[in-house]
Amino acid sequence: RQHNGELAGGARRTRRKRPWAMTALVDGFASQVEALQFEWAWQHPERSLAVRDADGGRRRARAGWKSRVALLETMLGGVDKWRHLAVRVVDAAATPPPSTDFWRGPRVSAGPLE
Repeated sequence: RQHNGELAGGARRTRRKRPWAMTALVDGFASQVEALQFEWAWQHPERSLAVRDADGGRRRARAGWKSRVALLETMLGGVDKWRHLAVRVVDAAATPPPSTDFWRGPRVSAGPLE
C-alpha cells in the first residue's frame, strides 16, 4: 500500500508509474538479511558480484518487466545461495512469465496470495 501512496512512507523510486500491482513473490528466505541482500542485488545487478558472475560477467543495468524477469531467473538459477528460493506468480494473465524450463519447473507456482 505504501507503493501506491495509500500509506505514508515507502520508497522514493515507487512514486512514479502508480498504481503498482504485485505480479510475483519470491519466498523462502532464511532471514530478513538474506531477503534484503536479494532485493539489493535485483535492484543493482550491475554492482552485484554474485549476479554479474551468474550472468556471464555482464555489467549492464536492466530495465523493464521482461528484463527483470529474466534477471530473476538468472539470480534464482545461477547464484548458489538463492537456488532454494521459490516464486509464486500472482497474476499470470496480466504478465505471463516466459516459456522457459525454469518457469515451468517445481519452484514456480501460480495463484493468489493467501
